[in-house]
Amino acid sequence: MTTYSPDAVCVVSAGCVLPDTVGTDTFWEKISAGIALTSVIEPSRWNKDIARPDATAEEEVSVSAMAGQVSLQTFTELKARHRLAADANRLTAYAVEALDQLFGKLKARPRAERVAMVLGLMNADKSSYAQIVHREKRRLDQTIRRIFPQMTTADLEFLDRFTLKHMRNTSYLEHGADIIENVVLTSLLKDLCLRFGVAGPAFYTDAACASSLVSIDVGVALLKNHAVDLVVAGGLESNLDLGTFVLFSRIKALSKTSCLPFDKASSGITHSEGAVVFALKRMADALRDGDAILGVIAACEGTSDGKSASLFQPTVAGQLRAYEKVHGKDNALSIDYIEAHATGTAVGDAVEAESIAGFFGLKKCHVGSVKSVYGHTKGTAGATSLLKALMMMEKGVVVPTPQVGSTFFDEKNVSLSVNKLPRPWPKSGDVRRVVVSSFGFGGSNYHLMIERPQGAVELAAEATRVRPVIVKIGSVYVSSAEEFHSDFYKIPPHSVAQIDSMQMLAVQAVERLIGQTKHRFLGVPKDKVGVIAGGSNGLEKMNELVKRIFYSTLLKSGLGDEELSPLVQEAFEYLQREFLDSIPRITEDSAPGILNNVVAGRVSNAFNFGNKNFAVDCDVASFDAARLVAYNELLLRPDQLFFVCGLDESINPEQMSIERRGLEVVALTSEEFALRHGLPIAGEAMGSRHSREAVVP
Repeated sequence: MTTYSPDAVCVVSAGCVLPDTVGTDTFWEKISAGIALTSVIEPSRWNKDIARPDATAEEEVSVSAMAGQVSLQTFTELKARHRLAADANRLTAYAVEALDQLFGKLKARPRAERVAMVLGLMNADKSSYAQIVHREKRRLDQTIRRIFPQMTTADLEFLDRFTLKHMRNTSYLEHGADIIENVVLTSLLKDLCLRFGVAGPAFYTDAACASSLVSIDVGVALLKNHAVDLVVAGGLESNLDLGTFVLFSRIKALSKTSCLPFDKASSGITHSEGAVVFALKRMADALRDGDAILGVIAACEGTSDGKSASLFQPTVAGQLRAYEKVHGKDNALSIDYIEAHATGTAVGDAVEAESIAGFFGLKKCHVGSVKSVYGHTKGTAGATSLLKALMMMEKGVVVPTPQVGSTFFDEKNVSLSVNKLPRPWPKSGDVRRVVVSSFGFGGSNYHLMIERPQGAVELAAEATRVRPVIVKIGSVYVSSAEEFHSDFYKIPPHSVAQIDSMQMLAVQAVERLIGQTKHRFLGVPKDKVGVIAGGSNGLEKMNELVKRIFYSTLLKSGLGDEELSPLVQEAFEYLQREFLDSIPRITEDSAPGILNNVVAGRVSNAFNFGNKNFAVDCDVASFDAARLVAYNELLLRPDQLFFVCGLDESINPEQMSIERRGLEVVALTSEEFALRHGLPIAGEAMGSRHSREAVVP
């Protein structure tokens, strides 16, 4: 008999769409078989011949066309099964199918307004990037006609054919309709809520590759605070755009074959995609409703790397703090298996192996990563790992991490090893227990402990919890018209061009707020301070990156045996000079510089904050949603402080764009924490903003 609190949060249902996989039964078959499900990219995504394995990082060309991918046939079947519109994108089809599986398994569900949908999402669908390319094509055509009015019809037709051929090779030609849904990603979230009868809070969480574990962490807080009675959490990912491959080739982190977690011979990640979702309930409600208890979330915590050397390279210290927040300093609980982040990059896997060995080295258990089968599903990565953990505990089998050879653990004096063969579950008493890690660009580290009782479950007496008072310390608004200035956060000049202005604005706003309080924030322990950003996905630097890769690959795509007129040659030189060279080159700063979640991550890096950092997307209600998340986090764990950064933005449907005027930052904490650290209290934070109107697009 295992005893749990009535408020313990458990997983009661799941659904998934992944490469060669629709449904959790198929998922189990695939991970049990131990075969990598990666293959050469399909023509429906982009032409594999664009990739050049011999390309150097400076060439802005993908070195690989290998990916984990949901086939065009499966995508087409999903659209037909759910009667989706002909132009529905992959993100929509994956989400609808996974959620349909999830809701179909629930024994009972609460009223619509007591259901929340919190999904991890770090990337737009290809259709969003294609829309940018189509708009650039129109701008290019207009510019050529204006600059070269004497160009003949034959020359104009040649340029048009040449550009359209490239768009066809990159699969942009078949996508990119000018519709607002391609700009405002929460349009999908609104549709999902309507389709599945969700009327409670709904928003995306973004911590790059840790996004889906953040959604679970946020969902746990909503449930434990009784803000809702059911949370749908997990991750969505459909981005296999050429730009993603070029970006990771540029930083020498893209594998030319398959993902080999912890293998010393691995050369990088293999991009993948999919949707994995979970239904979360409080234990008392799940038992009352007769739901299956797939697993109990014993703990889920996050940390930031703080002031690290790079926003895209992980740190041992940040990961160790995440482990310690979950397990405590004594690390006494038995662990049966460690499902690692382990993406196959040399630096990332070496760092994670060191942190795992340092914290779990005395425990005798196996380590693995589902990425050896599916590749790196990015925004869905943590959820895919959690699904593997849940199914292994259910079946009582430790599945293999295939293809892996000599690992970073082989040279360490630890009892840990990467599991390469199927094994029966180790004898572990009344509870099976697995830990799952997920880390993201921007210095975000998430770690979750999940367990499955092997016998009957009973409820402990309900404990009385004193509800803390949440207070506002202060707020600051900074206009986007202001030039960036910081007295202490120095950014190398060559990096500034790669960093989105909203990231810089957030640093400036937090610095100003700290100054307004006479720097009393500086006495607060840095590991207690977190940052949550609220804003729509799709920063301007991301748009620039899409344009840069489009023009770069266009001008390198080859002219064949065509004989060009002098005016066409001049036009190509003009494109190189005025279109391509006007956009900053891709560097190691580009990846963190374009990401929404790094608005929060850059603040944590600037001020050496060590608590959680991530972003929340609920389009124009994103700031409200971010404050709601911070409020519930503080109700559950009052011994911390959050800077909540809200992008002041509006949607321009005519220009199909998001206009950002500035950024506001507010500091929230508990009254007790503020008094203990001598912080000024500006007033009580409102705690009732959890209605659908406040946080649903």
